[in-house]
This record gives sequence, C-alpha cells and structure tokens, in this order.
Amino acid sequence: MKRSRVLLQRSLVLVIFAVATFASSGKDTGVQKDTGKEITSREYQVTGVNDFDLRFANNDPAGMIVFKSDAIEQCTLAFVKSRFIQGRTTRAVKSGEGDVGLDCLNQDDVFGLDYSGTTYVKMTVKELGDKAVIALSFSLRGANSQTVLSKDNVTLVVSRDQLKTMRIK
Repeated sequence: MKRSRVLLQRSLVLVIFAVATFASSGKDTGVQKDTGKEITSREYQVTGVNDFDLRFANNDPAGMIVFKSDAIEQCTLAFVKSRFIQGRTTRAVKSGEGDVGLDCLNQDDVFGLDYSGTTYVKMTVKELGDKAVIALSFSLRGANSQTVLSKDNVTLVVSRDQLKTMRIK
C-alpha cells in the first residue's frame, strides 16, 4: 500500500512537470528515434528542486531535482535525502526499487526505469558544500516507443539556495 502511494506521488509530480513543460513548449526536442542511440547534448541545466514532502517506498524523505538539456524537455531525478552525501553513489535498475529514480519527458514519449533490469540510473554526489555537483548516468526506456534514452557522465550543478529549498543544507 505504501509503495503504491509513493509511486502514485512520483507519477503525479511527473505529470505536473509534464503539463508545465508541454504548455510552455512547442519546439522539436531532437530526441532520436532509433533504439539504442545516445541522445547528445551540450549542456544540462537544473531548472528547479522540490520544496514539498516527497517520500520513497520505505517512507524515507526524498529530494527532487528537475533538469533539462537541448535534447530533453524535462527530467525529474528523485532520491532518498539521507543518501545525498559527498562521495556516495546511489543506483537503481528497476522501477520502484532502490534509492534513486529518474523520469524524462519530451513531446514524443516519457522515459523511465522499467521492470526488465535493462534500465538503470546511477547518481554520484561529487561535491557537496556551497553547491552540489552530481554525476549522473542513465539508460531509460520510452513508455510509448520503447526507445532507449542513454547518457553517461551528465553533470548537474545544484546551487546553495536550491540545496536549502530541498532542506539538504
């Protein structure tokens, strides 16, 4: 029951961000349609963080970072706050499991972890001080197209104010 509620909360948050993204966007996202091809991007930009109570399946408080790139409209990275420690790597390979999750949106599809074990997300907190520097690698599957969205060594920078908003610093 708790796991279903948490997954429902994550889905609702994702839908809210999707509606906001699609309402303000009418551009081509550049996502490649060929399965397995890496989507290229020059830069990933953090566009927001959560400031509300979000919980993972085990009821641990969670944080959320929203980011985008020139090829991806919106991604939502959710993680257990107690795992957000400098030098720590957190992984998940299946939807609803682990201490980290990632969903990405564009106008054509929603990408996320599936239940096959062929998808993954890996988050490493490289720096945590006045700002946070996060290294992120992932392979996600499109819900509609079954296209694979993969990227290694994405760097996200979270500002001091954003860390405070998430109640991490």
